[in-house]
Amino acid sequence: MSDEPPKNSRIRRVPESEKKGRVWPDKRQHASNYPGMLNPDVTKKDPIHSVITALPVIMLLIGLVFWYQKDSAQRGGPPLISEAVELVGKFNGVSTTQAAGGAQYFIWLKQVDNPKTIRITKSQYAEYRAHEIGGAVLVTAAPTVSGSDTLWVVDIKSE
Repeated sequence: MSDEPPKNSRIRRVPESEKKGRVWPDKRQHASNYPGMLNPDVTKKDPIHSVITALPVIMLLIGLVFWYQKDSAQRGGPPLISEAVELVGKFNGVSTTQAAGGAQYFIWLKQVDNPKTIRITKSQYAEYRAHEIGGAVLVTAAPTVSGSDTLWVVDIKSE
């Protein structure tokens, strides 16, 4: 039986003819010759890694600040009568949702093409909660921030 494995084997012994042609380094290569490779200084902070790690958190905080500013401007401002619109439809009821900034109140208006939700204040919620569902109404609504899509009820008239 031969000492060499078959030619199709992945593992084979290097024959003596190949060993003679190889050039070996003058000294042994130890990991201790390259201290930075195996023993990096873990106490040293990489500023790029720190920024990349903190970036999503910073972006989230900035987004929340803008959202809260927008929401407080929506809640605190008076309706802009110059941008008021009149909507005609059937009164579908009122609802409330719990949001991060507190409760939000809505009035539901069923129009021919699509249902519409319009924001109302807490005092308006108590007033319109007893309103007859299904009756035709004319709603005057206006945004509290110029150019906003969020409308607030100014007045409701039964038709």
